[in-house]
Amino acid sequence: MHQETTGQSERSGNGGDSQHAQAMFFVLEESVSLFFRVRAVLEDIHGHSRISGSMRGVMRDLRHQGPMTVPQMARQRPVSRQHIQAIVNELQRAELVILVENPRHKRSRLVQLTRSGEEELDRIIEREQQVLSALDIPVSIDDLKHADETLKRIRSLLESRSWRETVREVLYKNGPTPENPWLDENDDFREPEPLHSR
Repeated sequence: MHQETTGQSERSGNGGDSQHAQAMFFVLEESVSLFFRVRAVLEDIHGHSRISGSMRGVMRDLRHQGPMTVPQMARQRPVSRQHIQAIVNELQRAELVILVENPRHKRSRLVQLTRSGEEELDRIIEREQQVLSALDIPVSIDDLKHADETLKRIRSLLESRSWRETVREVLYKNGPTPENPWLDENDDFREPEPLHSR
């Protein structure tokens, strides 16, 4: 059990609930640990495949959110544009994505899944479902649905303009922000859209 810190029940100077903040911190800590475990699990399932975990992630995002530019995908992760561009190049060589015209920005084309990409992603997901279906999952369906919804709401907060503005206000009010595509005011910001139902 985590010990409560002094003054935990009081309101913080910024108007936030410190107990709420600490509970959020523990969720984020566990999410980081889960991220690395999920990455290892995907390697267990797909280690033989020509599709890397990074490629799978980009393909998944394109299916759920539709065609996106490289900067948009980089910001969503968030990672460097060069990293996403390298993944997109691999997917292009495998004919799993194509570049299409962007009506909002002539110089920044949209990355879109091809039919082959859609079919490849279907095979990837089917393989994952086969393993999960054979697993004795010690969590109820209702609890899993609640966890899914909770994580979506937390992610939505951390992807929002409000988060970016809060980081600037709390940490970088009197100086420049570090090199970070997510904190770049001049970047082509797009509020995240809700994921489609799975």
